[in-house]
Amino acid sequence: MTIQAAQDALFLARCNQLARLGGRHVFPNPCVGSVIVHDGHIIGEGWHQQVGGPHAEVNAVHSVKERTLLSQATLYVNLEPCSTHGRTPPCADLILESGIPRVVIGCMDPNPQVAGRGIKKLREAGVEVVLAEDPQPFIDLNKRFFVNQLLKRPYISLKWAQSANGQIASHHTDGQLKAVTITGYEARCLTHRLRAEHQAILVGRNTAAIDDPLLNNRHYYGGQPLRLVLDRHGKLSESLRLFHSPPDPVWLLTENSRQALPPHVEVKIFSPWPDSLTLLFQKLYQELGVCSILVEGGQEIHEQCLAEELFDELFVYQGNTAIMQGYPAARVPTGLSWPQPQSLGADHLWHFSLTRFHPLMPDRVSC
Repeated sequence: MTIQAAQDALFLARCNQLARLGGRHVFPNPCVGSVIVHDGHIIGEGWHQQVGGPHAEVNAVHSVKERTLLSQATLYVNLEPCSTHGRTPPCADLILESGIPRVVIGCMDPNPQVAGRGIKKLREAGVEVVLAEDPQPFIDLNKRFFVNQLLKRPYISLKWAQSANGQIASHHTDGQLKAVTITGYEARCLTHRLRAEHQAILVGRNTAAIDDPLLNNRHYYGGQPLRLVLDRHGKLSESLRLFHSPPDPVWLLTENSRQALPPHVEVKIFSPWPDSLTLLFQKLYQELGVCSILVEGGQEIHEQCLAEELFDELFVYQGNTAIMQGYPAARVPTGLSWPQPQSLGADHLWHFSLTRFHPLMPDRVSC
């Protein structure tokens, strides 16, 4: 690696650090950070701080005290500068107006309608544009945004907890399923962290009826997820705790209308009912703006998601006790390579994360 390439990698890594500061404040936009360097020294930094606010490149340029240095500087940014008017003017125009001669970009914008346009605009104006040798760290930072843009659906994480012998529930003597506690406090805290990190959490009718969960975040800092419940035929009891736990919203996804429910419960009618979960999730993203979902249950929904390859991450918790005469968990697809388990107190976690984004990137040569 040349000295220039090593320097580029260092400052791009700093862009990722800055980008993370945006966090949930920029949702559903991507996290973006920018650094301006002159003669090996950082003279300006910025990140996208909130939706509708100035972009990272704008904040970085405005942070430079000696503006005359911009004509000899390099701008680094983890995501391709925008080239079209949105809530703010195009960052590519600002770069050109500032006279910055060199731009180094972590990865291209994944939106097929705009990918490469910012790069093309800069190059046509004489700016030297360099793309990172390995775009994966920058894609990974905004993996949810990439899935939204390229697959036109929410980013989907599947999560379940199973006993030592692979069961998720047990049976009453009358044959009805009953909920059981499988994992401990550490696993519960991590689950609530996942809830805080996803826009929405989803369960099916059986899980809602059997577990009667609240589906909120009680053990981790951060916001509350939008709670989604699949109840195609509208059979869930109105006595469920979900329906009596304001103010955090609940969406009941059904093909039937329901009688009046508490104000925090919204009935979303899908008629006709989608033929697959893929179509349902696409509607949730494209029509209702749901960008990420943690699917917590139950087994049938997990199996459908796995069969339709409708997942981006998979979290499998395993307790250390067995459940006799239980109900089995979904099966991890045979094509997935099992990672090393993580210890969570007395429990274990297997975290599968799919790297599907690099092949979906637009051809860099076309730029």
